Amino acid sequence: MTMQVEQREDEQGRKHVQVHVTYLNTNEEVRLRVGLEETLTAVWDRAYTELGEARRDGDQLQCADGTSLMDALDRTMAEVHEQHLCPGRQLEIRSQTGGA
Repeated sequence: MTMQVEQREDEQGRKHVQVHVTYLNTNEEVRLRVGLEETLTAVWDRAYTELGEARRDGDQLQCADGTSLMDALDRTMAEVHEQHLCPGRQLEIRSQTGGA
């Protein structure tokens, strides 16, 4: 999931950011318009819906550099930005790979 922080306001004056989501299993990407009050969990759920995928056991939300965001899922997009999580705002959904 790639997140570029370019804040804009909607018709009601609420701030939002554009989020680019990459699902590493398929390398598919979607763009989401996300409110700053939305949590990482909400963004993650929306990404699955837009991608037409279902969450699998073992899926992880992480920064592009591999830093896990699993302990930060309750943070809002505003908090993610303020706390400088994932410099460059690049997020990914990583699934466990199958083994033999």
